[in-house]
Formats: sequence, C-alpha cells, structure tokens
Amino acid sequence: MSKELLYKETDWSSVRKIVATTNPPLAKIIDAISPDKSFKLFQVRYPYGSIIADKGKLFFPSHELQGKKPAHIEIPAEIKKYLKRREFPLSLLTKNSAEIFKIMPDRNISRFLIKPGGLFGLWENLDPANNEYVKWVWSLSSGARSIYLLPKISNAKGHKVLRKKYGLSSHAPRDWAAHWDLFVELANSPEFGEKWYNELIFFSDKWLDTAIKDSAWKDFLEYLRSCAWDESNYWRNKTTFELVWEEFLHQMLHDNIKPSIYISLIAKHLILTGIGIVPGFHIANGDSSFAPLEQLIKLYIEDYKIDYAPLFMVPHMFSFDDAFPIYYSLQYPNLLETVPTSNKLPEGVLSAIPEIIELLEKFKNNFASESIVEGSPTHTFCTKMELLYFHCIEKKIHHALSTKKLPEHDARLFHLMETKYPTFDFPFSSVFLKGCVLFKKKGS
Repeated sequence: MSKELLYKETDWSSVRKIVATTNPPLAKIIDAISPDKSFKLFQVRYPYGSIIADKGKLFFPSHELQGKKPAHIEIPAEIKKYLKRREFPLSLLTKNSAEIFKIMPDRNISRFLIKPGGLFGLWENLDPANNEYVKWVWSLSSGARSIYLLPKISNAKGHKVLRKKYGLSSHAPRDWAAHWDLFVELANSPEFGEKWYNELIFFSDKWLDTAIKDSAWKDFLEYLRSCAWDESNYWRNKTTFELVWEEFLHQMLHDNIKPSIYISLIAKHLILTGIGIVPGFHIANGDSSFAPLEQLIKLYIEDYKIDYAPLFMVPHMFSFDDAFPIYYSLQYPNLLETVPTSNKLPEGVLSAIPEIIELLEKFKNNFASESIVEGSPTHTFCTKMELLYFHCIEKKIHHALSTKKLPEHDARLFHLMETKYPTFDFPFSSVFLKGCVLFKKKGS
C-alpha cells in the first residue's frame, strides 16, 4: 500500500502474511479454505484520531482535515456495494489499536480497546438481520480516544511554543477532557514527524454469506461463533449478576447500610473492572500501539518543557494473566451505567472512599463463598484481588494512601520513573490520582 493510499481492494493471497502474524488461528483456517480472488477484502488505514464509525455507521479515511483533525468520508460506492450485509462489516485489526467509546452528556465511556488480531463486527454479522435490539450506538476511533497525560499541560508559555511550531488551533487544555483533541491535532500536524495509523481488513459480504451456506467453510464460521460466544460471556449472564447485586443491596439495607445510588454504582463498576468486563486505565509509556506516544513524549519534554514525568494513561482491561496493575479514577466518571440525577459523590471523593471500601468488603464477605459465584470471575475478584486507594491528601481515617507512594505499589511505574524519567518528579498531584483505585493481584 503506497504512502498516499489509505484504502484498497485486495484478496487473501495478498494479506495472509499479515493475518498469520496477528491472528494465526484464523489464518490457518482460511488457508485451508483457500478462497479465490472473488472473496474481496478491503485494507484500510486510519490516521490517529480518525473516527472509524459513529453510532453504527462506518466511515472511510481521508487525507483532508476537518479543522485540524482527520476527516472521514462516506464509503465509496464501488466499495460499499460489497459491504451492504450489515452497517458494520466483519473486520480484523492488523496494526495498532482502536477504541470503542460513547460520549455521554456527563461522561465519556470507554467500552473496549481492540488490539492487533482482534475481530470486530462479530455480533452484528452473526445476529439475524432483524433482531430486537436498538441500532448500535457506540463509536470507534483510531487509537485510544480516552487518553490523558497525568501532569497538567495547561501552562500558557509551553503551549504557545506548541501552537507556533505545530500550527495548532487548540488552546491549552483546562482539563483532561480536552487532551485527546490536542493530541490528535499534534499527531496530524505536518511538523509532527511521525505518521501513525491503525489498519483494518474488512471482509466483503461474500465471506459470511458463503460461510453460512457452504459446509466447506464450517471451521471459519465456527471460529467466528466461538469468538463471539467468548465475548458475550458476561452479557449473557448480566441478568444473573444484576440479581445477585440487587440481593446484596437488599441485605445492606437490612443491615442499615444505605449507600447513595452513585456510590453503589461505583462499587458495582469496580467489580466489573476487576473481572475484566470494563476497562480501567494503565500507564502506556513504552507502548505506541495506542497513539504516537514516543513522539508526543518527546515534544512535551523538548518543546513544552514539562516539569513532571510525561506519563500517559490509556484504557486497559485487567487480567490476572497480566503482570501490570490498572487504575480507576473516582474523578473520572467512566461508569457504564448511572442515573443522571445521582452522578455526584455527596461529600466528595475523599469521604467516599471508606463507603466504597465497606461496600466492596461486605460484597466479598457475603458472596465470595456462595455457590452461585464459586469458580467464577466474580469469585476470583473476591478472593485474589487487592484494591488500594490513593489521594494526594493522606488520611488514615479515609483509608487513602498518599499518591506519592504510588510507584512503591506499581512495579512498572517504579521502573519507568527510575529508568526513563530519573530527573522528573512523579505527578502525584494529578487530578486523575486524587481518589484513584489501584487494581493488582494479591502478592504482586
């Protein structure tokens, strides 16, 4: 694919090496089928910050800018005729990442971060054409949409240097909600020095239409169904989990423990984060699959003259197989579900921490040994997860550790500070950290 070309029609023989690298099981299955050139594929590159899909509608990338951000266009007619089966075609991510997100009036929801080898559009394409559910409401971005620098980057002098050198229109961000817009502008500036993009392969309609009808394709169809089944594990059991949670809240009321609606929603969200259903955040430095991080770090050190270690936070799913901890910020309203009238902590973040701890400890004690959850991810959360709470104001009465001690509890963060940023201070007063929860395996 040439430097200028953002999308092209292709076939299996042309992309099999890429797929074999990112998703070996899928490549092996397709190799056995050996589809001919009539089974069209479309290889598409999206510059960082591009909106790949919005509210269920797929877009293609453009070299044009909308303001200072990558523009998107309707799918060209000569390609659209091969991608009409569903609003979003079956697709495979082969380079860097993409984030599924939803912008709500009171919060940005990060649903999932797709990584190389990940399939997308499974549910839409395996469901019946006319199902009972509403139109897909999520959006999909090239690279991480929920991305933040821990230190403040609102210094007018430093930002003026960036505006002049990189031709920015954005003003210095007052809060982290504006960080992504700024990073997208920087990454797409002609002066940035790095061309970052992710790459997807879209499967034409003929692939699934044939797989459903032709027994020779049964392994391909079974693989897709297996992936979709694994993805839907929690969502198929969501009603059961909600009933368990409701029963728990009834028990709390019986014990005269009456958390606010918002605190109970936070506690439930923390459980879902700990069992890997919804993402928390982790420090992404050293991994540019989320965004052109190395170049962004370089310009904030050399041009902006940042005072604190330039640590980037991006979404990440917790896994007991992963060596790194993740974070949830009580300052960042990333709840999957909430009640619009109740999304405030009545007495502030610091005072909320003991209530959240009490609720989670009660949940663990009441339900960890119950047969309904024994052996499940929820049981693992109750027995093997350690949650630590941090705030820049350390008060034992609130069970909050000082954010200055965070590197002591996160080995990867400690290593970064020692090896990459030995001359920088840790941004312990970051708003993100003023009431954050650290998830880690017990004993790690």
